[in-house]
Amino acid sequence: MPRCKVPAAHGLALILAAGLLQGCQGSEGPSVEVSRALRAEARPPSVERGFSAPGTIEPLEGILRLAAPLTPSGLAPRVAELYVKEGERVKEGQILARFDNHPSVLQELAAEDTTIRSLQSEKVILERQTRRFMTLLDKGVIPRADFEDRELRLSQLRNQLAQSRARRNVIREQLLLSQLVAPISGMVLSIQSRSGEQPGIEGVLDLAAPLSIGAIAQVEEKHIPGLQPGQSVLVSSENGYFTTPLQARIRSIAHRVTPRRSLLTKPGLDKDSEPRVVDVQLEFTQTPPVTLAKMSGAKVMVQFQPR
Repeated sequence: MPRCKVPAAHGLALILAAGLLQGCQGSEGPSVEVSRALRAEARPPSVERGFSAPGTIEPLEGILRLAAPLTPSGLAPRVAELYVKEGERVKEGQILARFDNHPSVLQELAAEDTTIRSLQSEKVILERQTRRFMTLLDKGVIPRADFEDRELRLSQLRNQLAQSRARRNVIREQLLLSQLVAPISGMVLSIQSRSGEQPGIEGVLDLAAPLSIGAIAQVEEKHIPGLQPGQSVLVSSENGYFTTPLQARIRSIAHRVTPRRSLLTKPGLDKDSEPRVVDVQLEFTQTPPVTLAKMSGAKVMVQFQPR
């Protein structure tokens, strides 16, 4: 008996129809299982399970690097006196250091103040004389040339006084720059230049805002799609700065992918093979130990919990 040949297209249609019929009868066909597998594969793995990432303790508001001003010669003055130490808390407006040009600026300011007082006294006398000469001129006692001479001298004196006051304002600005003043209340994290040293590009000291300590985690880019601000994490100390993991949450996620910094670099490891990471900023949801504020840069391990 001859065998009936079914075209390929018709055969495929029969297979699909059979699958649909089987689904209608209450049993799951292959297409349902494939769909589930695709949906599971599309979800980021970090949504389903947690993962860990290395990080460091860092101020949430960043670090202010306070530098010395430049003198007219283009060089920074030397630190004459340093009034703070690392780990010390300071208040906004507090003088942190003075530079070696401070005494000379004070002398310039004192000299200019003396000049201004002298010019002011001379101006008072000359104004009185000018008013008297005007009276004498009205009475025809003195010639107009004498009165105009007094007016000219008074005008010149007023110009000298204005110029001297302008110079004093400049010197006052130089006086402010001859000392290092805290722009915010915070903590001195590190000191780069001490008494007798000339600050370089690294500045004089680093200052961080108080109670703003957090952490930066280096998260591999493959985990980023599963993260969002507000997500809970646990922060553990790598070197025993605190024994119990601290609760925290994601504050922000950077928009730049970079090579991992050398927190976990192993000897001989090719840098090109290092995973690329994104900085994730964390804020603590429980009060961290007071000593932690002095440990900027300390290594931590961050456990990201599943959502």
